[in-house]
This record gives sequence, C-alpha cells and structure tokens, in this order.
Amino acid sequence: MRIPAASNIIRLLASGLALTAAALTPACRAPRPSDGFCGIQLRKGTLTALQHPDGSLLLSLQRSGRDVYASAKLPDSPREQFAVLETGTSARNAWHHAKKNTATPIRVFGTDAWQRIKQQLANRIAPDRPRTGIMVTAGGRELLAARDPSGKAAFYPTGSFPQGVTVKGHRSADEALADALAAMRTTGDAPPQGSPFVIVTGSASPCLIWVLPSHHRAVFLGDACTPDTLSSFTQSSQLALGGTVSFGLRGAVSIIKNPLTWTARAAGNAVSFGHVLVSPITSPWPSGPPPALTPPTPFDPASWEAALDAIGTPAPLPAKLDFLIDGHQFFPAFLAGVQSARSSVDVQVYIFDNDPYAMEIGSLLRQRSADVRVRILTDELASWQAGASNPGVAEAGSDNGPPHMAAWLSRGSNITARPMAMTGLCANHTKLFIIDGRKAWTGGMNIGREYRSEWHDMMIGIEGPLVRCMQDSFEHTWAHSSWAGDAAALWHQIRHKALHDIPVPAGAVPVRPLPGGPLHSPLFRAQMHALRHARHRVWIENAYLSDPRILSALVAARYRGADVRVILPEHNDMSVMAASNRALIPQLLRCGVRVFLLPGMSHVKAALYDGWACTGSANFDRLSAGVNDEWNIGFSDPAAVRSLESKLFLPDMKAARELRDPLPADPAARMSDSLLQLLAGQL
Repeated sequence: MRIPAASNIIRLLASGLALTAAALTPACRAPRPSDGFCGIQLRKGTLTALQHPDGSLLLSLQRSGRDVYASAKLPDSPREQFAVLETGTSARNAWHHAKKNTATPIRVFGTDAWQRIKQQLANRIAPDRPRTGIMVTAGGRELLAARDPSGKAAFYPTGSFPQGVTVKGHRSADEALADALAAMRTTGDAPPQGSPFVIVTGSASPCLIWVLPSHHRAVFLGDACTPDTLSSFTQSSQLALGGTVSFGLRGAVSIIKNPLTWTARAAGNAVSFGHVLVSPITSPWPSGPPPALTPPTPFDPASWEAALDAIGTPAPLPAKLDFLIDGHQFFPAFLAGVQSARSSVDVQVYIFDNDPYAMEIGSLLRQRSADVRVRILTDELASWQAGASNPGVAEAGSDNGPPHMAAWLSRGSNITARPMAMTGLCANHTKLFIIDGRKAWTGGMNIGREYRSEWHDMMIGIEGPLVRCMQDSFEHTWAHSSWAGDAAALWHQIRHKALHDIPVPAGAVPVRPLPGGPLHSPLFRAQMHALRHARHRVWIENAYLSDPRILSALVAARYRGADVRVILPEHNDMSVMAASNRALIPQLLRCGVRVFLLPGMSHVKAALYDGWACTGSANFDRLSAGVNDEWNIGFSDPAAVRSLESKLFLPDMKAARELRDPLPADPAARMSDSLLQLLAGQL
C-alpha cells in the first residue's frame, strides 16, 4: 500500500497534518508541450540515441541550433516497464563522454513508423470475428484489440472499451513485444536482429519506447514529475480540507450509526494492544544456538484440517484456485471479467487511487454501470492519503485525478460507491473483486498504478461455491457501510437472503475462508495454530512482519527444527517498517531463520506451514492480526500448495539475495532502527 501502514490511531491523528501538507507540496503533473524532454522532442528536431557500455540509454535532440540531452537507466526489476528521462548537466556530460568512447549507436523510429507498426500490430492481434477482442498488455496498461463495424482493427484503452465486445484472450507484454517485432518486419521497419532501438510515440508521456529484444523488454520513457505549485493548489487543498473534514464528520457519524460495532472494535483494539505489549514477557524468544533441522515427515492433510476444525475455523468450501503473480496477470483477468459481466460487478478495496491507471479502470466501471449493477467499497482514509501522493514518472493526466474517488465514480454514472469510515479505530483492509457472483479474486492488490506495474504482489482467482462466502462478506460490509450502519448489518444477518448455488468446477479443492477482525479472528487463530504446530517448514513472504506474538512463534518453530524462511522486500513503502525489518534481520539470523531480500517492493501476503498454505489480504502485523478486517484463504490440497510454492516462493527465493550477515549500518542507525522496531510492534 502506498500510504503508511501505521497504527490506525496514529494514521487518524496524522492524516490531518499529512493532507494539510499536501496543499503546500507541489503535485506531480503531466508535462506540458513546452516542458521536459518529452515536450521538447515532440516538435521538429533530430533525435539521436546511444547505448552506453553500462547499458543505459543516452539521447540527444538537435533542434534549431539547440542541443538537449537525456538519459535513462534500465529498471532493476523486470516487472517495471517505466523509466524516467533524466536531463541536465549529467545527461549532457554522459553523452559527450560516451560519444568519445565505446557507446553504440541506436536506431530511432519516428512517429510515422510507429503509426505503421501499431496498425500492423492491431491487424495481427484483433480477432476477425465481430464483437470480440483480445486484451493486450503494453506499457503497464491494458488495451483491447478489436475491429470497428467497418472491420478496421484498432487498439482501445481501458476506459474506452467498445460496448458489447467480449474478451476472448490475452496477450502478455512479452507476447505483444514478439508480435510488435514481427509487425516491424512486415512494415519494413525492422532493425538488425537483436539490436536495441527507440520508437517515438508522439504522445506527451510516455513519449518514447526503448526496446531491447535481447532482454525481451520494452521500457516506456517519460519525464520526471514536475512540481507545479499553482496548478496543483486546488487539488491539494481539496485533498487537505476535504479529507480532514470528512474524517472528522464521518468518524462522528460512525459512532452514531454503528454504536455496537464501534464499541466492540475499540475494545478489540485495546485488547490486541495489551496482548502485544505483554508478549515479550509471556512469550520470550528461545536462547542458545538453534538445533539442526528435523528430517521432514509426511504431511497429513486430514489431521491438520481436523485440528483447524477443532479450534473453530470456518469449514472449507470447494474452490478452483488460480494464483496470479503481479499486476500484469491479475488486472487483465479482472478487466476481462468486468467487460464480460452480465449482471453485477462488486469491488471492495482498501485503496482506490486517483492515478491515471486507476482512472482508466474507474472509467470502464462507469461505462459498464449502464448495463450491469456496479458497487464499490473503499476505505476512505487510505484512498484520500493515496490520492495525495505523487508517482515517480509523469503521465498524461497525472494531476487531474479527483480528490474523492468514491464521489467521482458515482457522479454521472450508475455506480453506487460507499466509502468505509474507520470504526472504533479499525479499518477494513479486505480486497474482494466479484463478477456476477460467480467468479472472484482476493489477495493483496488495490487499484492503482503501483499494484499494476511497480510492486510485486499476488491475487488468487476463485471459482466455485467459495465465491458465495465472498459475496456474503461483501453484502455484510455493504450493509454495514450504509447510513443505517449496525441496524442494516443486523437486518442482513437476520434475513440472510440465500445466494444462488454455484456448481463445483473441475479442479476444485477444499478451501477455508478465513476472515479476520477485532475480538473474533478465525484468521489469527489459524495462523497461530499453524506457527505452533508446523514441524517441517514455515515460509513467509511479507513486507510488514512486526507482531511480537507472530515473531515469537516463528522463532519457536525454528527451535523445533523447522525450516523457517522469511522473504522481505529490499524497499518498503513505509519507513518505520523498513527500519523495523533492518532491526529484525540480525535477530532472525541469530536464531537460524533464513532471510531473503527481494529486489524492489513486495506487497505479497503468503505463508506455507508444512503442507498448509494461507494467503490473502492480511499482513503479519498487529493491525492484521486482530484489529482490521481481513479476508484470507487456507488450504492443504497437495497440488494447490505445490502450485503456490512453484509460482511464488521458489521463484522469489531464486530472485532474492539470501542474507548471511546483517545489513551494514552505523551504531546510531542501529539504535534508531531498534527504537522504531518497538513502535512497529504496535502497528
């Protein structure tokens, strides 16, 4: 999540200051035609490109006797499809130095060539059948390749999908790149085999595409965010004023309309705070060197599931699972579902951002609301704060996002959007995407650009009777978020309208729904049971590993001889959690826990305990353990567990750097990290 995953009370107190500061902070805006390298190069001039020996791209634009220089580096993570064009003295010096040495010239294709290539690519991909299309991933976004009534092939952006067109397939970014290279050979624009090249798109941002066939990558280049205090003042002041007033007003209203929930959640928050406070005393870490690993023994799923039944976790339901790693796998599937929905689209997210990608999804939902029922639930505080942050790369329309997405989604459409207020200092962190009440997804992703193309994350596609449970959870939250509040939620429970039956699909396995919340959390009970009883392995991947109860049980598992591994991200969206992780790493290493540092930011929330898996929206911090509402799933089917292991854990461990020693830091930094770790334990 882009906003700090701080404790809810700290977030509530800090939100007014943070949003007020947004009014004084210049916002990122899309580059104007006269600004930045993209704006300049759109006008007449000669663009020359070089590839530096270190792999970076160098650009020189000669126009009317004026030379302008830019450079770009290949992003470290293959997930990232964007790079910032750096300009100024450093770019100029790098150009002249490379020109005198061993830099390699790169061919540049202009906008005319791009139009030919794009049309030929559309001809290759778009189905011949009318009213059908193929989803195409390019530049961290989704396009629909389809034919208009005259039969001409074209690409349509997400917010402008033709009505009535059914999505019949998906072309990944790698497949689209291969198609584009083939289209270039057809148009006669192909460069030498395997050589890198640059394409001028003619758009404001991204204005260039840097293609490296040997790396199987296409990187979209745009200007850096440009501070513009005057043009951003209106939006930022709306964010500050509207956010502060809304939180105060809606918080007061939530006490009136949700008195029972407010009291129960406040009590649950206090109980959780107390448990964490005394955890170091009641559950101290083992001392001495860790024992050798215990030889693995066969896992008995039946016995494990019986033990979960005994502690009162919800009964399993049949479900077919599909693990979708990163946004380039999830969002095309979700958008195809939205496009083909026949009756309803229900979305519950923690954050519905206002960046260009989120706006495109919002536009598609607004468009579909003319034909099907569309309902959206989003945490108000989280979405407000996310809307006040700036991306690293400027995009067209990047300063035009509305400050209140729920209001924008509803205005001028048939969407019903309800912002979820914090009740009893507890938030709703659940992510549910449901199409027609029959196909659904859950996991860690919200709606925004970082989830689509910047961060590592996972969603689980679900089909089968388990979807009814997800739909019922959505309906309960929907009722609770209405103006009737507790009364509406109680009425929903009393009448409990039966949902339609869903047939069991081929390949379905037993899957437990594991909701989490204050005072009553089947999710936390199941996770702690798994930590305390795992004998062979405990593998966890999460950026927010801070709850002292979980950490104590994690280390205790290692001292039972289990193979305990933790995958942490190299970068964290929250500074206090980054510091906490730095302080935690040497503690885990001393206890024999293997620690892997994954490049970039990972937002994954997943764990393997022997032969049982648990994944969903919950982190391994106090908020997810017993404060916020969460939604996870648990399963022990051997094939499903192996699939999660092979698709997520093993590739991530291979891509990560295993740490043998603590990260280097001076004594003052270590002390600061240790103090912040104490704070993180209550977050």
